[in-house]
Amino acid sequence: MEKGKSKELVEIIKEWQGLENDTIGLTKVLSNNTGNSFVQVMIDIIRHDSEKRRAMLQIALHHIAKDTARLSS
Repeated sequence: MEKGKSKELVEIIKEWQGLENDTIGLTKVLSNNTGNSFVQVMIDIIRHDSEKRRAMLQIALHHIAKDTARLSS
């Protein structure tokens, strides 16, 4: 991947991770503010999905950095 393209992709992924972090934070707040067990389960599912996506995005960033370093050697 071209260095410019990989840099752009890294920025997009970091922004996406920020959105996932925001979602995780919001679900924690919402979970504390509801007594409805159905809503809590749905909120937990959304939070877990965001945590998984955040982890997968981190793996992608790691591999992009690894490939960029290998290409520039």
